[in-house]
Amino acid sequence: MRVVVSTANLIASDWYNRTQGVWVSPSCPELPPDSDTGSGESPSEFKADLLRYLSSYHLPALQEWMSRLRKTDFSAIKVCFVASVPGSHKGSDSDKWGHKRLAYFLKKFATIPSLLSPSPSKENWPVIAQCSSIGTLGADPDSWMCGELRSSMSQKVLLPGDMLQPPPPFRVIYPTLSNVKNSHEDLLGGACLPYSKRTHEKQEWFRKFLFEWKSDRRHRSKAMPHIKTYARVSPCGRHLAWFHLTSANLSKAAWGRVQEPKGKGGGPGLYIMSYEAGVLFLPKLLVNESVFNLEGSATSEKNPPFPLPWDLPLSAYGANDKPWVNEYML
Repeated sequence: MRVVVSTANLIASDWYNRTQGVWVSPSCPELPPDSDTGSGESPSEFKADLLRYLSSYHLPALQEWMSRLRKTDFSAIKVCFVASVPGSHKGSDSDKWGHKRLAYFLKKFATIPSLLSPSPSKENWPVIAQCSSIGTLGADPDSWMCGELRSSMSQKVLLPGDMLQPPPPFRVIYPTLSNVKNSHEDLLGGACLPYSKRTHEKQEWFRKFLFEWKSDRRHRSKAMPHIKTYARVSPCGRHLAWFHLTSANLSKAAWGRVQEPKGKGGGPGLYIMSYEAGVLFLPKLLVNESVFNLEGSATSEKNPPFPLPWDLPLSAYGANDKPWVNEYML
């Protein structure tokens, strides 16, 4: 068995002239017949997380697949499965979904070795979000994006002697109107970018966080991105602390938002509105290093350069650039 996680939907247009991401697992063999129920787990808890995700659909048609998954050896898989399912998840369940699940794995496996990337400003490693749509983010950055989401995405393994650091910069890659005009399909290239003018007008503060879509190194600048990725990159652009490939756009609906408890005896919950699935790449699990390299020889077997889908350094919006919105197609 192999597991495939794709940012493309199973429709023809998603596979034509768009930038997508696809992860394919190693081949996973069947377990011996006498194996116990805990056998075949990966170091990243992939099997348990995938089964939990599928069971959340409550579909009889999935039972056959889940039965087969339980009989499969996933020990060769070294990425983490991070999913979202609709609902209000409380107590320990809130750490199993959305941005809280991402934070759980980052606290367990991600390191930010600042000495690798000294910079005069001693800048913290930025979090970079790249998406194809944006939700309603609130009246100001701290309402959600630079509040609970950034807090989860800035988690890391606590090492002896670690000093308290300010929150990392948060940057968002999203196509400009000019990016779409110059795409393979002209304005029709924006069909996979459903951000509305009405939503943007409610959060004009968001523009200062935006960087244009650029993928010259992979020859995909003209292929509009339906891919969604999140990463933490060193200030010098030579190292990568982690990388997440997912269906989740930059929205509360996809990642979840913390709800304060209502009534007596209740704890805070994580409220999510959509199903999402993604895979988290961590250097500790994949190459047994503290970081992925972003430069160097592709022939290096131990830690080859990680294949980022977008260019570094990032390109900030120009003074006249505008983010793409649906209404430009009308």
